[in-house]
Amino acid sequence: MILELSEQQLLLQETFAKLFARESTPLRVRAVQSTGFDAELWNRLVEMQAPLMRTPEEAGGGSMSLFDALVVAEQVGRHLASVPLIESLVTSRLLGLLGSSIAREWLERTASGKAIVIEYLKGQMTIFDAPLGVITNAPSYDWHETNLRNYINLSPVGLPGKDIGDLNFKPLGGGSGMIGLPGDFTPPSRFVRAVAFSKTARPTPTGGETIYEIFRILDNFNVPLGASEGTGEDKTQGMRSSTIWTSASDTNDKVFYYHTQHNRRVRMVDLKRIDFSSFTDIKRLPLDKVKAQDIEDVTP
Repeated sequence: MILELSEQQLLLQETFAKLFARESTPLRVRAVQSTGFDAELWNRLVEMQAPLMRTPEEAGGGSMSLFDALVVAEQVGRHLASVPLIESLVTSRLLGLLGSSIAREWLERTASGKAIVIEYLKGQMTIFDAPLGVITNAPSYDWHETNLRNYINLSPVGLPGKDIGDLNFKPLGGGSGMIGLPGDFTPPSRFVRAVAFSKTARPTPTGGETIYEIFRILDNFNVPLGASEGTGEDKTQGMRSSTIWTSASDTNDKVFYYHTQHNRRVRMVDLKRIDFSSFTDIKRLPLDKVKAQDIEDVTP
């Protein structure tokens, strides 16, 4: 049994050690802590075709061995690289082994490092590139991208005043850059608002601050009672909102957050503290122990 790295494996180890030492410094890791994703580093790995290293050669990959992948994985962990390289090595290999036309299409997108949206349109699976990071349930994704062209004037910056003759017209208040933003709860309007708010979100230094920002944005999408279910006590009994819960995930720290229609207090589940191997069946927890708002009395 040979327990030493081969010359090729030593070269592989050195290549990724130098790359991550340069591109995944402690400063860079802290800078992307809120999202757990370093887009610049990921683009560099995509250029190197690193996500395809375990993919079979006949599918356009490098046919790297499992042990070779472990050599790379060691450097990913050692430098806390904020990229989904290990996940991509696994999925890319699986897609390459499947060999179907659909798998090849997904593999191409995996190699590009881009996000996708998968929809069934007229009974056929359709894949769209999804650079915006936003989806709603209808119509199709390409329709939403076209519709956004009606709102390219939106801006987080207020509109300047305008002189007409001897008169000066100024906006009536803050937020004038978003005049024209649709406020209804239809899927097309929700899509526009989600893009506008997510692309103008404030920079956040930590995962905790990002959660504040996420819930601030998501609270703009609470649907009033009856808007989805229709009117009538039989359809809305026991409900306070058509948005039953709102959730956010910190994928870096592996913490799940949510609040509900009954209680706006944010609750959390720390997945790192759960021993999933101890479960013998599915565990179910109520969203609300008590269906009432948690109100703090600060009366002096």
